[in-house]
Amino acid sequence: MSPHEPRSQAAALRITFEPVPPHGPGWCYRATFQDGASESGPLRNLEDLTAVLQRWGHGLEGLPWSELPTFGGEAPRETEGVWSWDATRLLVGDRPDVVRLLPRLER
Repeated sequence: MSPHEPRSQAAALRITFEPVPPHGPGWCYRATFQDGASESGPLRNLEDLTAVLQRWGHGLEGLPWSELPTFGGEAPRETEGVWSWDATRLLVGDRPDVVRLLPRLER
């Protein structure tokens, strides 16, 4: 399945921690489509997570999106609307499929 396929084809998105290969150890995703096809892969960094949510976030199930993996750095002081982070950026948005990365402005 191409990452450029229409978003409406994604039936479900699951984000899980896999302890063993092929995607683990670490966080990974699996998008399952109505025709039975699927797309999966590791979530190695905040860019991977952002791209997956922007493509398939409307179908997120299982894991509450308030419990998404983080990728280093301290937790931000204010977390309302912040769903993940790394040392220099925050993943923010109102819904899983409309997230964006912003630079951290905290000092």
